[in-house]
Amino acid sequence: MNTFTKFLLAGAAMVVLPGIAYAQTPPEPAVDNSVDELVITAQRREEKLMDVPLTVDAASGEKLEAIGVTQTTELSRMTPGLQFTQNGNVAQPSIRGVATKNSSPGDSPNVALYVDGVYIASQYGGFIDFNNVARVEVLKGPQGTLYGRNATGGAINIVTRNPDDVFEVNGELGIFSYNGWEGQIYANAPIAEGLAANFAASFTRDDGYIKDIVTGKNLISADNYSFRTKLLWEPTDALSVTLALDYSKHNTSTGYANIPVDGNASAVRTAGAIIGERRGEVALSFIPYAKNRNAGAAVTVAYDFQPFTLTSITSARINKNSSLTDNDMSNLPQNSLRFGGPTHTYTQEFIATSNTDGPIEWLAGVFWISDKAQRKLHKAQSGATTSRTYATAETDAISPYFEVTWHTTEQLSFIGGMRYNYEEKSLRNRSNNTIRLSCKNTAPPAAKCAEQDWESTTYRLTARYEIDDELNVYLTNSTGFKSGVYNTTAFDGTPVDPETITAWAVGMKSSKFGVDITAEVFNYDYKDLQVLRSLDPITGTSLLQNASNAKISGAEILISDRINGNWRYNIGVAYLDAKYEDFTGASVLVPRSAAACGAAPYPCGNIDTPSDVSGNPLIRAPEWTANASLTYETELWGGEADVTGSLYYTSEFAWDVGNRVKQPSYTLLRLEASWSPTPDSPWKITLWGDNLTDEEYFANVNTSTSGDTGIYAAPRRFGAKVGFKFQ
Repeated sequence: MNTFTKFLLAGAAMVVLPGIAYAQTPPEPAVDNSVDELVITAQRREEKLMDVPLTVDAASGEKLEAIGVTQTTELSRMTPGLQFTQNGNVAQPSIRGVATKNSSPGDSPNVALYVDGVYIASQYGGFIDFNNVARVEVLKGPQGTLYGRNATGGAINIVTRNPDDVFEVNGELGIFSYNGWEGQIYANAPIAEGLAANFAASFTRDDGYIKDIVTGKNLISADNYSFRTKLLWEPTDALSVTLALDYSKHNTSTGYANIPVDGNASAVRTAGAIIGERRGEVALSFIPYAKNRNAGAAVTVAYDFQPFTLTSITSARINKNSSLTDNDMSNLPQNSLRFGGPTHTYTQEFIATSNTDGPIEWLAGVFWISDKAQRKLHKAQSGATTSRTYATAETDAISPYFEVTWHTTEQLSFIGGMRYNYEEKSLRNRSNNTIRLSCKNTAPPAAKCAEQDWESTTYRLTARYEIDDELNVYLTNSTGFKSGVYNTTAFDGTPVDPETITAWAVGMKSSKFGVDITAEVFNYDYKDLQVLRSLDPITGTSLLQNASNAKISGAEILISDRINGNWRYNIGVAYLDAKYEDFTGASVLVPRSAAACGAAPYPCGNIDTPSDVSGNPLIRAPEWTANASLTYETELWGGEADVTGSLYYTSEFAWDVGNRVKQPSYTLLRLEASWSPTPDSPWKITLWGDNLTDEEYFANVNTSTSGDTGIYAAPRRFGAKVGFKFQ
């Protein structure tokens, strides 16, 4: 039975048997973000944040907008311990040092991403615009049961607004530095009794903050637009059906605006080479680009049987991506890399959730995914030599799971859950006109399909004790599993082993004295880490290997409060100690010797050196990160005004396993001020400034034999926008 047939049968079952299908409609966020009041669905049911024995940082759409978070790539501003890197045109979030740099088609990040319950498998699909977001929830630590697929680091749940029976239109239009324009619109309307729809769209474009010093042309940092629409039908109090459609386009040249870090580029050995030397400039032989097109459809249906609700989420998604990068980072046409291809993903999930009162609450479900990721062209150009490779990675996986909560007393509860993970993967590829791996009968006989399956059982055990209505503590032991994966740039068909993680956490949640506090201390045993050495620009291949194991420990604290009715604040601080415990055969790139560079400036590229990196910190794992925001609301000139200042800090961290290329610590400061002419005015004017201290830092760094490539993040920027809302 092929993938498409299985998907149709799953969809048919959902339509023919609506009484046993689901789509749990997430609740709208509370007015504020307090631990005691905010309702979330981190455990697949509606619960107060205060009652969830997990480290979950949640923020409403209004809070995200105030601190300048308009897309997933900016979520690091929301919570400490989260790093969200844009590696070209792939999205790579990491939590508490659990990260990946592999962008091979068919591989997923270690932090699972969900939009309205739909799993986003492709790293190319991780750029989500927040044009109608109700809230975002960041779950920290391995998610071994409810969000178990490849969630060794945690999960990010994006909940968008649901249609309702109130007519509403709101939007905004703005300008910002570098000839930037941005806008968004949201509309909601009741259509008939029990039927409503909404629509959201957004766009962002600018001329870019990086200039090619050879041609004088700017490289755009964003040329994006997206839309999302939902149709909600509730024919009875027990049944609801939601259809969701979305489409997005994200284009950037800045994503591959590579500059040599500390001047390390092999191109300097060639006469006439010009390289970029500072932020805001590059010297390239062509304009690079990274393009993503994402489209999706999801049908969710919910039926309440009273004792329980049976849920089903059916989705189909497609991504089309293409990239072109100048790997030698100079004005000379030496090394370039062009790649791209489509990814088709189908998922089906059924969830049964208990509704009855009593000492036992339960949840059971099954998740299925079929994913086909292709690299239709992987063209590496080195001088007159051209290498073309093609690859297809396919995944079929199924995971049944359950979780039970037992309230032994009014104060003491125990949670136990388990998930069985089974995955089948295959790889076929060819280089130029030579078939390397094929799943069909081909000659020579050695060219056969690479196939592998993996299975694992993960669990979560939690004890929660409620000291009183305003204070509770919990202890959790959980495990996580990230499937094995094929490296689609290599040809031997040997996959890397799965990652596993075992975590212990002790936490506390309190709303005493009007101050909301969440705190957690954690310890992870992280095994068989999947580690990537960056692409070799000459061959277009990369090396993916397993590190033996790592140890991660740390602590986090989140504090929020409202002062005197006019002021409110949020503070988050995270400490992390994340190191490779045993990694003796690491592939590390180190600069060529001064003698090897000859008369050229030193350094002039890298060579591969097997090294023992045991004891080194994990990549993108800063020891300290912190977030803070302060908002002041008042009456002004007959209307209402609010000012929000937000701060993000990260200490030094490494971009490579050898800990040679490091990002120094930096602090980002943003201010946003809004004013409405009257308390009931539909109009609002907003002024904002970002990176006000004009910090210089890298958005991403990769290492290769041609050197160390870095992409600077945006400098200081200012903007203004006008918003409206009519109901």
